[in-house]
Amino acid sequence: EYQCTSGYQRSFSGSALISHVEMRYYGQNNLRPGILFYNLKNTNSSISHVSMNRGYSQGISIEQCSGVSITDTVIYRSILPALRVLGGADNTVADNLAIVSIFWNTHRGATQGKGLSKDKLNAMIGMFHDEGLATLLHNNVAAGSERAGFSGSGVECGDTTSFQGNEAHSCLSGYWFDRYTLATRGRQCTAVTDFTAWKIYEYSVYGELPLLDRVQIDGLRSADARVGIHIIMGGADSKSHLRVPQRVSVT
Repeated sequence: EYQCTSGYQRSFSGSALISHVEMRYYGQNNLRPGILFYNLKNTNSSISHVSMNRGYSQGISIEQCSGVSITDTVIYRSILPALRVLGGADNTVADNLAIVSIFWNTHRGATQGKGLSKDKLNAMIGMFHDEGLATLLHNNVAAGSERAGFSGSGVECGDTTSFQGNEAHSCLSGYWFDRYTLATRGRQCTAVTDFTAWKIYEYSVYGELPLLDRVQIDGLRSADARVGIHIIMGGADSKSHLRVPQRVSVT
């Protein structure tokens, strides 16, 4: 929806059903992903059984949408993140494989830190990155990331169905908490559930988190990682001289 003449607006809507195709050399360097879904509400748009081969930017970006489904798709050699959900709600990302994702900030001689915003996230963003509400992330595999396999704000404690069966290997980190999105959620407890991380060069699960009561890690399977779980909890303002009970639960 955009302004076309003073006092008037023109709106467009649509959907896309893409399946059983291959995309090669997709995206535009640091500008546009291979496939972009933008501002689609209650759509039936979907991508399934698609292969994306050697890209110049992210593979798939879902921005401010609801009802988009990405399933059974392979994304090879993208710029990080391979697949991202930015805002929106009730999207599905399931049974996908991302292989080899490159950190854009050092891609082709770029200098690390130049143009890097939200450095506590973007310096370690995942192949699968989720900033949406009630996104279903099921049985995805992140294989070979220059940064993290998965990143996001976690799920509500007690929610054992939204994030399940996901796996990261041969990555710098397994799951990286997005402190910026989490700070806008208003939740007091966040969780990662049913997650597998192996051959991890740094942390299987890592978070530098804002003020929370509790962080819950349920059903983590971690192998061959330098550190299994590393959580730093932000406390109360030092000037307030308050004692704030906080807990990290690993089950």
